[in-house]
Amino acid sequence: MIILPNVPFEKQAKFLHDNICGYPDSPEFAKVLSGQITDVAGGLRAHQELLRRIYSDVACIEGKNDKEKYMGLVATMAFLYAFFAFGTLVHEHDRYSVLINKDALQQTYRTGDFAKRKRHLEHHGFSVKYLSAQGECESLSSASQLSISYDHHPSLVPAVKFFAESIESIQVNLIKYLYGKMAMFLKGDFEAGILRKPTPREALDPLRNDILDTVDEYKHEWTVLVSLFRDKCGLKCSGFWHYGFSPSWGVSFFEKGKKPLAIFTLGSSIVFVEFTLPLSSAERIIRERRSYSDSIREKIESFHCGICPKKCKGKNITKIDGVWLCRGRAETRRIYTALTSPKDFESIRTMLEITC
Repeated sequence: MIILPNVPFEKQAKFLHDNICGYPDSPEFAKVLSGQITDVAGGLRAHQELLRRIYSDVACIEGKNDKEKYMGLVATMAFLYAFFAFGTLVHEHDRYSVLINKDALQQTYRTGDFAKRKRHLEHHGFSVKYLSAQGECESLSSASQLSISYDHHPSLVPAVKFFAESIESIQVNLIKYLYGKMAMFLKGDFEAGILRKPTPREALDPLRNDILDTVDEYKHEWTVLVSLFRDKCGLKCSGFWHYGFSPSWGVSFFEKGKKPLAIFTLGSSIVFVEFTLPLSSAERIIRERRSYSDSIREKIESFHCGICPKKCKGKNITKIDGVWLCRGRAETRRIYTALTSPKDFESIRTMLEITC
């Protein structure tokens, strides 16, 4: 997967916003919530609305550049997750809060700068307090505990506590799944977290709603491409969700047991492709390159010797219609480019038609 460069902070935050999961409407999910003592369903819906506000309100994020701002946004969510996953739910005076020892919080949240996290959360309606044996105190250094509460919805705190605890209780190693625990929290994925039903990477539906919302203006073009990869070419699909700097979906199409024909990196209204020309169809694809978009044609015409470690001495490379084609190293016949025009997408479709 390619890490997308130079993506503005606002578009990275929009990626998080567009990837908030839908609220589960299954009887199984309703049954799990029915055993709770509070209105967990209402609290979870309120939490999803809060996530949308947090990811939309980019003006309040502190930071000197896009990377610092984005990582600060993710750090706030990690701070919130640590609080709710490892703290203790407290109910007094008809009000819910979560209490956590400072040492326990520092062990599970290691990004630092509690003051920024506190300001950010309080901007969105939370109340974060530093506590000592004598009561509330002004500084973190004097505190032995911290508490968090939220007054804008009575059930949000117990609902998020239930959600975070459910995520943290998942025992399976999530490396072969679409995303891990923190990502479930960032996405508000109640089905994966509360029902403990994470999706394996190779069970990815590339037309799921959050992916379609991500590609946004390219939704139609993406849908047509996916249909060709899966239905015409009979390829399998795998992928994962990445929330580090420059967040994205990584989606691969491949024949079982073989390396991917194409790997897509999907950001907010960004479709970036790594397309490898198969040896069986490379010559025809090269000869028909003048019908492709300028950017795709230029990528093909820039193919060159990959300088093999074992020095093939030219045995693996041939010239086809003025274009160098290496039969030894796949990366030398791979197109790396963002698809930004209808002609770009049409070019990939044409190469797929030739290949399949």
